[in-house]
This record gives sequence, structure tokens and C-alpha cells, in this order.
Amino acid sequence: MRAVWLLAVVAACGTPPDAGPDPDGPAAPDAPSPDGPGEPLGDPFAALRAMPGTCSADGWCFRWPTPAVNTIRDVYGSGPDNIWIVGQQHTVWQWDGHTWKQHLPPILPGDAPWQNAFFIAGIKRDDMWLHYGHALVQWNGATWRVRDSLPASGNPAYRGVWAAPNGEIWAPMTNGIVRRWRPGAETFDVLDTGCNCFLNGAWGTAADDVYISTVPAGILHYDGHDFRYIHNGPEAFGGFVGFRNDVWGVGSAGNFMHWDGTQITTMPSGLTGPNLTIGVIDAIASDDIYWIANGKRLLHWDGTAIKVVPYTFDGDVEPRGGRIIAGEWWLLGDRGRVFRKAAQGAVHFELVAPLVPEFFTSNQVKALWGTADDNMYLADLVETRHWDGTTMKVIGPASFALSGTRTNGVDEVFGLGWRYDGTSVTTYDLPGLRAVWALGPGEAIAVGNGGLALHYTQGAWVPIATGTTATLRGVWGRDADHAMITGDGGTLLTWDRARPTIATRDATLSTNVDLGPISGTATSTWIYGVGSPTLLHTTPAGWEKLHLLGADGPLFAGADDDVVLATVSSTRIIRWNGWSVVLEDSNYELGNVAAFKVPGGSWWVAGRSGEILTRQ
Repeated sequence: MRAVWLLAVVAACGTPPDAGPDPDGPAAPDAPSPDGPGEPLGDPFAALRAMPGTCSADGWCFRWPTPAVNTIRDVYGSGPDNIWIVGQQHTVWQWDGHTWKQHLPPILPGDAPWQNAFFIAGIKRDDMWLHYGHALVQWNGATWRVRDSLPASGNPAYRGVWAAPNGEIWAPMTNGIVRRWRPGAETFDVLDTGCNCFLNGAWGTAADDVYISTVPAGILHYDGHDFRYIHNGPEAFGGFVGFRNDVWGVGSAGNFMHWDGTQITTMPSGLTGPNLTIGVIDAIASDDIYWIANGKRLLHWDGTAIKVVPYTFDGDVEPRGGRIIAGEWWLLGDRGRVFRKAAQGAVHFELVAPLVPEFFTSNQVKALWGTADDNMYLADLVETRHWDGTTMKVIGPASFALSGTRTNGVDEVFGLGWRYDGTSVTTYDLPGLRAVWALGPGEAIAVGNGGLALHYTQGAWVPIATGTTATLRGVWGRDADHAMITGDGGTLLTWDRARPTIATRDATLSTNVDLGPISGTATSTWIYGVGSPTLLHTTPAGWEKLHLLGADGPLFAGADDDVVLATVSSTRIIRWNGWSVVLEDSNYELGNVAAFKVPGGSWWVAGRSGEILTRQ
């Protein structure tokens, strides 16, 4: 018996059961594997662990961890060779019995490419239905097709998708309407439940035995002809699972309901707490049903009572819901976690994905620098590491900025208050630093609070007179003899090797905006305004101002036609392509905090929890 799971106890949407009478006839089974009946199926868990990082339509790919860490909303399978995992940032993965395939379903005209996949359902491999953004799209085994859509405003909106055993597709909506598709039809039927209410998911045992949770709290039942309330609150129930005349639901107060075809009986779970969540796992038989609650607790109905079964799991992110598919447990956790149930011993759930390298950390990577894809430095809130293409090694303390040079195969890296010479780190008592730029071998400029600017030369930090007490936030140089320094209140200073102890005001720019990150190329300079939508860059005619509403992130110029402008708090990469600002799909739902372009190599972008994306 397959059943839907809940992120919270009041959510509800489901999938068709494996058992129970169906007056519309049995569901059409999946066709035999095209590889032949004797071809053994692969291990989907091992294959998922080995799956490479998934990529967006714009070519941004997860490098660490893999395959992704976006929120997974649903796992579904009609059999061992038809398993689907869907979630945020167009996460749509299909297991066909041998390999995992990443899908990029079609996007409605005018929509952004970073749509979210909410729920998926179907009865066979060549007839799958996905709630994707504000559309319903169908997979026929070869191609995707948009079959229905709602306004991009989100009003009304779908509340999941459910497949009846006879192949009908049900999509409840927030306006009390159900869109129903019948096999072979070109259009959807419109079923008015008559409640004029918010529908919060549909599930059933057959096309004439459908349950829909509603807001205000209630349960509608469809018998093949009419909708009628079988529950009118006060507790909201959803997350239905079970068999005909033997249906269970989870309540918003942590209780369970049982429907025997005539009446509802309420049963306490025995669990309490303001943050209690209970998710449905599966109904294997009428006396063998599982739910999962936060706090590392399974709930099991054995036909007599609901009992709590403690469990253990890998890592620090606990499972929160899932399904049992072909006898295997598939549990989901935040940050893209997928777990399986260990075969022996006490109840334990092994982490399958994402593949988390031993060096991976949940700390924000605040700065990146390197000379090649196999020679990168990553600084987070705890330490700085070096990646040589094979191993990751800690080389220094934390830093919010990195810059360096490579001479005769040896790296020299500057952080805020320390210097790495390729072998060891020397630290300096330099409080208040905010940015650093390596001019060349043995030289760097660092800036910080109160107008502080320093020049590292001949093994010592020498003060630079700036003539200001403004907070200095950025430094960058086009060559070894010149540098530009940014700061609050429109501060823009220039440094010249001819006068190494003085930085002078740049009179070409007039603004009161607090200036922050600065980067550039041989022919252009880019400056981002702190806490404002202002982006400044040089043109042959002088400084030009661009407005980037909602942008508040890093800035790095890889080339005149390839500048990453801002990424924080955004599911997109904001990039300058040489003539305009474009919004690209980042393949990551939380936003990014650092960006760096390897000379002649890849873009590296750091996520808010230490994730790394790359793009050629």
C-alpha cells in the first residue's frame, strides 16, 4: 500500500494504494523491462550515492555534495524500476531500474527556469504526472508535456496530484475545485466539491473512494457520484493511508483518525509538543502501518495499538517522511537527505544521499581563490582548506576574504590577518580587516574599519594614509602597481606604487552609496553597493549605474562578458553577459555567498551552508 507523507501534520496528498477492491478495474501494470525479463535490476541506493552532481538548464552544477542538497518534497514509485524523487529547484530524478536520470520538465512561457517540483504520481513508467510550479505536466516515457496550468500569481493553486488505480489523475485546488483527467482525454474535467473552501490534498483507494482534507478543518469523501463531509473539525486531518473502509489520517493536534466506512474514531498518538510533526510512511497491511514523528520516533499500528518504535540514523538531519517502495524504505530529510532502512539489527536508517565528503561542512564558505580547478582555497567560518583535485587539507584559520598569487608552482595566499607561504601560516594581530588583495609575490593590500589600509611588503604590514575614517570594505587591483579601495559613503580611493603610503580619492565617481565588493578585468571595474540595489561599472563614457532589486551578494568579474553580480538569498545567479543583466538558474534553493572564476577554468560559487557549485 503506497501512501503520501507529510511535512506537517495538516498537509495531505497521496498516491494510489496497492490493495483494495476497484470497481473501475485493476490498474494497468508497468510493462516488462525493455532489457528483458531476465535482466537483473540495479541497486537504486548505490546508484543514487554514485550519481554525479545535477545541473541546471544554465549549466550550474553541484560539485559538493552530490547529487544535490535541495529540499526533496516527494518520493514515489509504482515498482522497483519506476522510482521518482522530486523537490525544489527543478529536482526531478527518475530510476528506471538501471540508472538515475535527471529531468528538466518544460517551463511555461514567461516563467523562470527555477520551478519547484511538488508531487508526482502515476501508475506506470510511461504515464507519470508531476505538479511542477503552477502546471501539471505528463511524462509519456519519452517526453514531457504540459497538460494543465493555473495563474502564475498562485491564486488558485494546485495542492498536489494523486493517481487513482484506474489511471485517473486528481489535482485538488485552493478554491474548492478538483481538476480530474481520465485516460485518453485531452482535457480535464472540473469537479466542484461544493465546499467553496481550500482543498489540502487528495488520496483514495479507488476512483469512487476518494478523501480530500479541507480548510476550514474537514474531510470530504467522494463515492463516484457526490462529495460529502465525513468530518467537520475541529481538528484538521490529512495524510491519509489505508484500504477501503479502513482509512487512517493524521491530525493537526497529533491525533489519529480511523474511518471504517461509516464513522470516524479518533485515537491519540501519545505524542505532544508545540513542534510535533507526524509523516505517513506506508500501510503494508491493515495491521501493519507506519508513520514517522520528529524526535527519532516511528509509530506503528499492529492491529491493536499504535506503538512508538525508537530508531537511529546517520548524520545530524533526521528523516521526516517517505514511502516503502517494492519492500524498501525511502525516507527523506531536510537538505536533500535520502535514507534507507538498514537490513539487520535495531531500527537504523542509513544515509544514501547526498554524498557528503568527509571535508564537507555546514559552515558558510565565505571566500574562494585559486589558480585551477585542482588548486582551490576555500575559507569558511572555521578554517581555510586547500583542494588539490584529490584531497582537502586544512591550511589556515577562517577568513571572510582570500587572495593570492602562484609563483613557480608555489602558492602564496592572504586571508584576513594571516599569510600562507605554501607550507605554513603566519598570523598577524590586525583587527578590523574586511578585505585583502594580493598585488604579487610578497605583496598585498588589506583594508578595514575606520579607514584602515595596510600594504604588505618586505615581510611587514605598512600603514597607508587614506584620509578617511569611513569603513573600507573592498580592494582590487588591475595590475601589481595599482589598486582601488571602496568604502562607506561613496568612498573610492586609488593606490599607486609610485606613492605606496598614500591612497587618494578617485574624483571620477560621485555617489553617497556605501560601496562594497569590487572586482574587474583589464578594461572594466565593477562595484556593488552595500545594502542597496546599486551596481556601478566603468564604460568608455565613464561610470554607469545599474539597479538590481533584491540583490545583496558577492561580486566577481571573470571577463568583460562574464561577471557574477549577486547571489545571496536568491535561487538564481545574477550575471552580466556583456550587454545586459541576466538571471540564471543556480540549481540551488538557498542562495550563494561567494563567487570566483578560475583563470581559464570554471566558475566556483559557494552556497549558504558550504555547498559548492561549478560551471564551465
